Amino acid sequence: MVEASPVEVKNAKFWINEGFARPRKTINKRISSYGLKHLAERHVGAYISNEALIKAMLESGFRAERIRDTPNYFFNVKLTEV
Repeated sequence: MVEASPVEVKNAKFWINEGFARPRKTINKRISSYGLKHLAERHVGAYISNEALIKAMLESGFRAERIRDTPNYFFNVKLTEV
């Protein structure tokens, strides 16, 4: 995995901590890390790499499942509107 920018990870964690992404019991296969990064970018108004989003999710306690043959992951995430 490519090294994630600390600023991008911080921005992704801000989006998570604002309550837009909450843990659920099962892996959500309806949205990938790539899709989540775009949601987070729109909220924080800054670029967030896929790697930074993945790192932020893992450091925030989410479980991940790699999507075969891609750099993307699914997480046990429930998206909410705050």
